[in-house]
Amino acid sequence: MRRLLFSAAVLLVSVLTALAQLPPASPAANAGSLIVTGDQALLPLTQNIAALYQLEGFTGTINVSASPVAEAFVSLCAGNVDVVLAARLITVAEQNACLANGVTPLGFQVGTDALIIVVSPQNAFLQNLSTQQLRQAFSSAFNWVEVDAAFPPTPINRYLPAQTTGEFEFFVNALFGGDAAPVLTGTNTTSTPDLNQLLQLVAQDTAGIGILPASIANRNSSLARPVLIDNIAPNTQAVLNGQYPLTRPLFLYTAENTFRARPTVADFLNYYLTNAPAEVNPLGLYPVNETLRANAINAWLTAAGFQATPTPFAPLPTLALPSVLDATPTPAPLLIPPTAAPTLFDPDTQTLLINARADLETLASNVLGVRRPEGWSGLLDTNNPQLPLFIRLDLETLAGNTLGIERRPAGWIGAVPSTQYAIARDIRHDLELLADTLLESRTRPQGWVGADPLLRCERSTQALAVLLERSGLFTLDVDPAAVDYCQQVASAASVFAELNLLNLPLNAAIFAPPPSAAAAPARGTARIDTRFAVAFFNRAATQRAGVIPEGTSVRPIGRSPSRFSNMLLVEGEGFLLFVDYNDTTLSTLEFRALPSSEQSARATFCNAEFCQ
Repeated sequence: MRRLLFSAAVLLVSVLTALAQLPPASPAANAGSLIVTGDQALLPLTQNIAALYQLEGFTGTINVSASPVAEAFVSLCAGNVDVVLAARLITVAEQNACLANGVTPLGFQVGTDALIIVVSPQNAFLQNLSTQQLRQAFSSAFNWVEVDAAFPPTPINRYLPAQTTGEFEFFVNALFGGDAAPVLTGTNTTSTPDLNQLLQLVAQDTAGIGILPASIANRNSSLARPVLIDNIAPNTQAVLNGQYPLTRPLFLYTAENTFRARPTVADFLNYYLTNAPAEVNPLGLYPVNETLRANAINAWLTAAGFQATPTPFAPLPTLALPSVLDATPTPAPLLIPPTAAPTLFDPDTQTLLINARADLETLASNVLGVRRPEGWSGLLDTNNPQLPLFIRLDLETLAGNTLGIERRPAGWIGAVPSTQYAIARDIRHDLELLADTLLESRTRPQGWVGADPLLRCERSTQALAVLLERSGLFTLDVDPAAVDYCQQVASAASVFAELNLLNLPLNAAIFAPPPSAAAAPARGTARIDTRFAVAFFNRAATQRAGVIPEGTSVRPIGRSPSRFSNMLLVEGEGFLLFVDYNDTTLSTLEFRALPSSEQSARATFCNAEFCQ
């Protein structure tokens, strides 16, 4: 029943989101220049679409080049490029670096790629390799017979893309957990950045084996024959279903402010999304499935200020969907500009969701490799109101795939209707439970982002501890590394409540009314007491201003109204900025007594020297 429920939910998403449509692109109405750079896997497709865009009337210039994706994202964050070509998702660290620089990345999946293991057509013995045999063939084995007793005792010749390429990075991450040493130290290994040269080397060597992107392997099958992996061929169906293990997405990324400020960028991306499905196959690449394509289109529509196609989740006639988002949004007409562009998620919720998606993918890679279960969305679109549901569906899919359809770890919360923050919090709680079950207890894979350790605890413990802390009377002091951390938190909160609150007279107020705003410290009574007080122009801490020098006197103005936020609006000589109150001499009680920063009608600014 659980599998049927979630399969129905994913099917409903596919049907509804497939209705999204883009407005016609207008190449002839745009001019200027575009700088596009990134992974070479997207280079041929991008060059083709750029040429078509110019043929249809674009009078400007489009500079398309290859560069390491990590460097391309740095340039995007710095405002030096318009579009990044990426054969992977942007990492959490890269996204945070952009946000700290006031840049919000926007991603659009435009196609799918695969790394294909190839041999010479004259190779008569190698048709299929298991994942373990594939690792051996590219690392420790010297002769083919060491990989399989049925293979000849011939030395293995290995042909790899250069270490600086995205293909090499993806292969090492997928097969060796990011450790390149076993591959680089293998005998008889030849690497080259010229993939066409690599193709020729494999074609001429009956004892050789190589790695090629689909764009080259699929267009040169007469020169290099593909090898099956775990009996799965790299055909379109296997790639789009996520069955072929060396599959990777192809994305375009731009900056939100660039998208909105420069119509040429938005129109080019529109044209790219519209024409990519017809252009990928001739280039040996694969399209995206309907759900992912609809997600990309909706992301473009939302960024452009249009109303994206709604994706209501009303109950099915005979089958109840997960109750996490049962309410059905009122459908809005397509392409009607909204009166405002509200933020879908508050900063705390959005951070929880982004980090949960990153860790969910890390956990899936750790236990499944690059393969993903059927129905996996991989969605990370903070402009999609159904993002929490997609992450919850993928979490349940991974749990069902690894533990069994009906089995869940003890304490599993599941999909429970609540606030956006509580839903994101429950996802993190269950994700940590699943990680504890699938991995060695309390260990996490490299790159795990994690969250507040309190989110590992059951709902009642979290609620009590947070409620008491928000009162300003209770401070949680428990070692997060303790094996029985949650039990200690529950005990500490319960004992405090019993001794200090439940012991009060029956009709007495449990919490005293908060002090008035007049109780806030006067100018000069608070100061910065750390050398690392990073200040921001906004309370979401995405627009960095600079580091306020230690000892600087500040006047607290108000605190962020966001749940559990520590951001404090302070005024000083030549600035009005947000800073973490823990970086000041302000106490928790004084911080909680402050009014909301939203009551201040003044705009943040900084003319101080540390902002220059």
